[in-house]
Amino acid sequence: MTSAKRVSRRHLALPGTLSVVVCLVAILSANATGAAHPGHSVAEQPGCTTLPPSPPPLKPTTLSTAAEAYDCIFAHYYTGPTLDDRELLTGAFAGFTQELDRLGKDQPNATMPALTGQRQRDWSAFAAVYRRVSGEMRATGVQDQEVAAATIDGMVASLHDNHARWQYPRQPPNSTPADTYGLGITTSPATGPATSAPQEALPPLFVRWVDPESPAAHAGIQAGDVIESVNGAPPFVAGVLSPGVIDLLSQQYPQRQRLRVKVSSPVTTATHTFTLTPSSYLAPAPHVNPRRSTVTWPTWSSTGSFRASRPRRSPRSPTSRRRPTSAG
Repeated sequence: MTSAKRVSRRHLALPGTLSVVVCLVAILSANATGAAHPGHSVAEQPGCTTLPPSPPPLKPTTLSTAAEAYDCIFAHYYTGPTLDDRELLTGAFAGFTQELDRLGKDQPNATMPALTGQRQRDWSAFAAVYRRVSGEMRATGVQDQEVAAATIDGMVASLHDNHARWQYPRQPPNSTPADTYGLGITTSPATGPATSAPQEALPPLFVRWVDPESPAAHAGIQAGDVIESVNGAPPFVAGVLSPGVIDLLSQQYPQRQRLRVKVSSPVTTATHTFTLTPSSYLAPAPHVNPRRSTVTWPTWSSTGSFRASRPRRSPRSPTSRRRPTSAG
C-alpha cells in the first residue's frame, strides 16, 4: 500500500498529484491476499501493493488512476472476490456525470454502456465511454483531474462503507513522494467515520497511533493518550464528536494552524499540554501481517487495551530526528 495520510480529505484541483495513491483505508482490515482483477496480477497494481524501493513519480489523477482503484478494490477489499463490478461502475459513472454537470461540461452522449458482469470487459466498455466523453468536453487539465477524482469518489462510495476512502495528499514545495503532511496523529474514533457520522462516535478520543517523525511525536504525544481538548475545545460536546476538533487534528497542506493539545494518560490520569504545528515529515510504512490481516501499532491495540507501558518522552529537538524503520 502506498504511503498516504490517513485522512478523508480530497484536494481535487491539484496538478501533480500521485497517480498511484489510491488509498482504501479499509484495506488495513481486509484480506491482503484477495483475488486480483482478471487478466492482471496483484503485482501489477501499484495502487495497493507493497511500497516500492524508491517513491513513484508525481503524476496527475487520470482514468489510469481510476483503473488502479478498480483493480485495487477487487484485489484487496474484504468482499472483493464476490463484488459485482456493475455496482462499482454504476457508482463511478454517477460520479463522472455529476462532475461533468457541475463543471457545465455535460455531454449528450454520456450514457452508461451495457454491462455484462465480466470485470475486464465491463471496465473496457466503461473506459471507452469515459475517453470519448472526456475527449469531447474540451476541459482544462485541472477539470480533467476533477472529473477523474469524482469518478473514483463514486466508485468508492458504491461500497457503502464509511471506512473505505481514497485520497491524494497535497504537499508543500520541496517535499518528496515519501513525505506526508500533518500532525501525525491517528485517533480512535477514526477520522473518517468520525467525520461522516459524528453522532455514532463514542468518547473518549484516544490517540491510537503517532507517526514516528511527525510533529506529534516530536512534541511528546504518545499512542494511548486521551485527547482532552484542542485549543481549549473539548472533542465531545453533549456526547457528540466535534467536527471542528477533528478538522484541527486533520489539517492538510496548506493549512498550518498552531494547536495546543491537552492529553491525559488513562493509566496515571496525569495531563500534559503540547504545542504543535502541521508540517511535512517522512511517512512511515505500517507493518501489515497478511496472515491475520491486521496492522501492528506499537503500543495501542485495536481492541483499546495497552500492550505496553512506557515513561512519557520529553519533546525532542528537530536536530535529533531519525528516519523511522519499518518492522520486518
